Amino acid sequence: MTLDEAMAALVVEDGDCLRWTAGCACGHPTMRLDGKQILVRRALYTAANGPIPAGKILRVTCGMTRCLNREHWRLTTYRSVAVECGALGLMSGHLRSAKIAAVKRAGPQAKITQADAEAILMSDERGTVLASRYGLHEGTVSKIRLRKVRKNFTSPWAGLIT
Repeated sequence: MTLDEAMAALVVEDGDCLRWTAGCACGHPTMRLDGKQILVRRALYTAANGPIPAGKILRVTCGMTRCLNREHWRLTTYRSVAVECGALGLMSGHLRSAKIAAVKRAGPQAKITQADAEAILMSDERGTVLASRYGLHEGTVSKIRLRKVRKNFTSPWAGLIT
């Protein structure tokens, strides 16, 4: 199937967008062309404008990752995407850190509970004693006490007063 045939058969109008209805990789339209899996948007851009410049990426401005409307595309850099997503709190910040911490603490990789971490933080005992009691490395106990790991994300003010 050529790109033009795919556009005719596998795209539907969805408001201003042209939504891809076939396969995707991480939400982005893909198809097999000449025996290779390709990103459809990249192939369409390259066919119309030549190769994407080094250091640039093709980004959809409408928010629909399946959109193939050329008016909704723009060339940008990974850095500018990171800045945009950071401003929205998607790639960094307190909320994202809290979500990541909650997932890790609920998973099998969690060695101690939050209550144990708080007990270590408040304890006056030596790090070697606490490490053997909780089955941790002494360095981990030290990092908990220095608030480098096991941060409390329940409040933006947590950990400011010692």
